[in-house]
Amino acid sequence: MLEDSMVLFEVFARAQSTVFFNRLKVVFPIDSKDDLLTLKEAFKSEKLLLPEWHHQAIDPFALIGYDELTSLP
Repeated sequence: MLEDSMVLFEVFARAQSTVFFNRLKVVFPIDSKDDLLTLKEAFKSEKLLLPEWHHQAIDPFALIGYDELTSLP
């Protein structure tokens, strides 16, 4: 994976704030961070393949900082 050189997309880095996440979620068909778990599980179980760049898998959940989403008020 490209984790060593990954930088969060700024818009998702701001989504650490619950207030900002609530503004951002209208872009996606989700109501909460947990709604992304279905997609995360599909990648994990390989029902969906992770995107690749130059034959290296790119973890979209690392890029959006999933674990940090809504971690601040």
